[in-house]
Amino acid sequence: MKFKVSNDLWIVVALFLFTLVIAYVSSLQSAECLDPTQKPGIWELTAWPIKVALFQLLAAFGLLAFTLSRRFINPVPFVEPSRTQGEYVASMAQLLQKAEKRSLIVQTLSQQFRQELARKMGLPPATSQEELVKVLKIHHPTIASRVENIFTQADVFQYSGKERDVIGMIRWGREIAAVRQEWRRGR
Repeated sequence: MKFKVSNDLWIVVALFLFTLVIAYVSSLQSAECLDPTQKPGIWELTAWPIKVALFQLLAAFGLLAFTLSRRFINPVPFVEPSRTQGEYVASMAQLLQKAEKRSLIVQTLSQQFRQELARKMGLPPATSQEELVKVLKIHHPTIASRVENIFTQADVFQYSGKERDVIGMIRWGREIAAVRQEWRRGR
């Protein structure tokens, strides 16, 4: 941590040092007031102006330490950088992959895809897969078979715990993305 001192503080320190020098010079001129029979210590030999100056210096450095360690404004809150949805999706995918919860991934993606298609068709989000496919065959026959295939594969992947199905799941996810893009272009 770099210590930065303002110009005003240097002026205060210079004034205290000046007071100390003046007090020391004045104490040298009044040495005859001491009792020669006693052996005084350094504190008794020090004249009262020097003692006052020392207390002033001590108070100044105490005030300096107090003010530098104290905040005078509210702390500035730490703003975390905004993260994209892709980061959250990637981290959740890694977490579920390490936990070997492929069926949960398939179930979640299938449910979101079904709800999204239902909303786009003007149906309630709780619409069943079969009913959604029937409506799609009437209004959008070009993607109805693809959507039906996506739902069928979701059922297969959800109950299959085989490692070789991971590549199939990736293809399945890409198919969902392709249907979404085609839906956006068609609408």
